[in-house]
Amino acid sequence: MATVIGYIVGGLALTDGMIGSLAPRWGFRVWEETLKGYFPEPVDRVAQEYSRLSEPAIRSLGVWEVTLASLILLLASRGRD
Repeated sequence: MATVIGYIVGGLALTDGMIGSLAPRWGFRVWEETLKGYFPEPVDRVAQEYSRLSEPAIRSLGVWEVTLASLILLLASRGRD
């Protein structure tokens, strides 16, 4: 069970990290156009603060997320249930 959860979380984090690295401003457009109305105002404040970062900073966070996702996937592949 832990292996499956590791694969799911690692895969989602890897996808998000790759999108953040390749198209850093795309997520903010999706947030503004579709998701913003479904979440409370404190979440929007966090998104607004995050959107003020420069593109290189967002890309480096995406690379870091890809690194952590790769580690999660590696550990999930080594796990034994």
